[in-house]
Amino acid sequence: ANGGLVVKRDPTEYIRRMRFHRAIKSPSEYGLT
Repeated sequence: ANGGLVVKRDPTEYIRRMRFHRAIKSPSEYGLT
């Protein structure tokens, strides 16, 4: 199940990204404006 996420076999990297994305609540913080 590859949902477009690039996981470098490193669970910590995945968790780090998940925390990062969860910390972002507004689309503007993504730079999407």
